[in-house]
Amino acid sequence: DNIASTVNSSIYNHIQKCPNVSTALKQAFVNLKRMHPLQLAALPFGSQRRFFQFYFSRLRAGDLKSLPLNEDSSQSEPQHPTTHVAEPVVVEKILDVNIILDKYSFMKGPSGCFVCKRCRMVPFELRADKSIFLETCPTTDSMKQHFDSCQENAFDISRVVQLVRGMVLSIHGFGIDSLVQPAFRNLVKVLVGENERLVKVFTEGVLEADCQDDDSKTSSFDTRGLWSEFPPSVNLQEANEALASFLTSVPAISPSSFLQDADFVSYVYIIAPAFTSTLSYNSSVTKENEEISDAANVVD
Repeated sequence: DNIASTVNSSIYNHIQKCPNVSTALKQAFVNLKRMHPLQLAALPFGSQRRFFQFYFSRLRAGDLKSLPLNEDSSQSEPQHPTTHVAEPVVVEKILDVNIILDKYSFMKGPSGCFVCKRCRMVPFELRADKSIFLETCPTTDSMKQHFDSCQENAFDISRVVQLVRGMVLSIHGFGIDSLVQPAFRNLVKVLVGENERLVKVFTEGVLEADCQDDDSKTSSFDTRGLWSEFPPSVNLQEANEALASFLTSVPAISPSSFLQDADFVSYVYIIAPAFTSTLSYNSSVTKENEEISDAANVVD
């Protein structure tokens, strides 16, 4: 695990310092790094270790003699005529696999995993299902299933819709219309760095998708390229104040139950990849703000 952490940090630091990497791509890596702990929590224990074991086994398996170390290296050791007897069959199989991968816009990454080329920059939880496969090549049916539902450079918010439905069922006093309540909308606004496009997608957009009869769970809001607009950080104090304002506006909701609800926690981490802290409720903050507002009204 220490080796994995070192490798991740080295690659990440290099990308952030490299002048040949665009600002948008660097920001994407910042967002992905903040989402990494959440993604790890959703994987079986030991997945990261198995990944790096697979990764390093491929590196160690490389044949250094096959590398062109100098101009004459290709002629220094003549190959036996029978060495490549089976090569046409192997090449044919490789070509067949590559044709199928390309047909459904999948690619094999350097680490050996297979990933959709169209949505690979979108945060994992906002992609259509089956966008990435580890260790084994995906089946044609699996790739086609993803290809048909892939939103490419846009969001698939079906996972967010499921979470909100779970919140409605498990949180007393929270309804689907709570998404567009001003106080809740303001909480989302703080979490997404005041980005109004993101606010609309994760409130009105989710409400619109939930009302659809089919299983597509899409909204009319344009989310193409929106993955690059997630903020690099979230102000914890402002987020807690916005949360307190929302909970105060809906007395029927128990603050402790709301904060401990697994669906709400997942909702927050999906819409705010940069938020790595934990929200907390302090009723005194809301009272102080109300007193300051009342005092200001008296002065006016």
